Amino acid sequence: YQSAAMFDDELEIRLNIDRVGGSSLTMSFEIYRGETRLAKGTMKTACIVRPLGESMRAVEMPVEYAEKLGAIENPREK
Repeated sequence: YQSAAMFDDELEIRLNIDRVGGSSLTMSFEIYRGETRLAKGTMKTACIVRPLGESMRAVEMPVEYAEKLGAIENPREK
């Protein structure tokens, strides 16, 4: 977080896919109002299953998703 946004502000969100793993996806983002960066961060998500009554566990990302996401993965991270 670097600066506040107001309700009426028009914001631009820049999202990069930094890494496509076997069961996870790592993304970075920046939020701008005009030329002013308001925030930046990273987020890692995972494909999981949680059978009824059991704990959640990571599973392989479906191939069709991994292929599509890999095609737009940020080349500077490869």
